[in-house]
Formats: sequence, C-alpha cells, structure tokens
Amino acid sequence: MKNKKCAFCDIVDRKEKAVIIYEDEKILGFMDTYPINPGHVLVIPKKHYQDILETPNLEVGDIFTISAGIGKHLIKCMEADGLNIGQNNGAVASQVIFHLHVHLIPRFRGDTEGKRWPERKKATWDELELTGNKIKQSLEK
Repeated sequence: MKNKKCAFCDIVDRKEKAVIIYEDEKILGFMDTYPINPGHVLVIPKKHYQDILETPNLEVGDIFTISAGIGKHLIKCMEADGLNIGQNNGAVASQVIFHLHVHLIPRFRGDTEGKRWPERKKATWDELELTGNKIKQSLEK
C-alpha cells in the first residue's frame, strides 16, 4: 500500500521526477538528489514500508541482493575505491524519508578528512542524468 504523503512513493508512481537507474517489478534504484559523493544511489521497495523493521524478511533480502549488484557496478563505473551501504531506521537514526531505502555511496581516497562523511551537496539535474546514465549503461552490460 502506498503512503499518500511519501516522496519515494511519488517517485514510484512517477508523480515526482527521479533519475532511475534500476527497476524491476518490486524494486527501484535512483540517484540521490543530495549525494554524499557522485554516484550516490538509493534503492527502495516499490511497496511502501516505513523502515526495515516492518519489511518482510524476504523483501529485505531482495533489496540487499539488488543493492549489492548495483554496488559492484558503482565501484567499477565510478572508479571508486570503496562503497558504503547504509540504511537508517527512525528519526533518531537519521532517517529523513520514512520509506525504506538503502544508500549506496561510492567512496574515494581523499574524499574527506579523517573518518567524517563528506558533506552532502545538491546535484543539478544534468549531473544526476549524466552520472545516472553512466551507471545504467554499466548495469545493462
């Protein structure tokens, strides 16, 4: 069941724009508009679940299987040195949009000082499309 006030459900329903890099009958992958690094992708179930705690285990497995596959392509096509896979549950855990989502964040040597995260920045639509097309082409090979 879709949540009527959910930004990610609106992306699934094509009421909001997103640069989609992966789609099957249950899962959607798209570019984060406030990426931590170029190539930052979000993977979501099309069905609305608030967080991983209310998502059926088999669907959690599907989401992480797809996330791992996309992650392999991200490292290759973004020429990344590593990859963070993140998933937050609840406001206190830094969840901002209450629709289960997995962050795939390419990491590069020197992208931050120490062990802090690089700062998020607003990406332009052109940047998202350019990077998203590169990732999508890698996934199609």
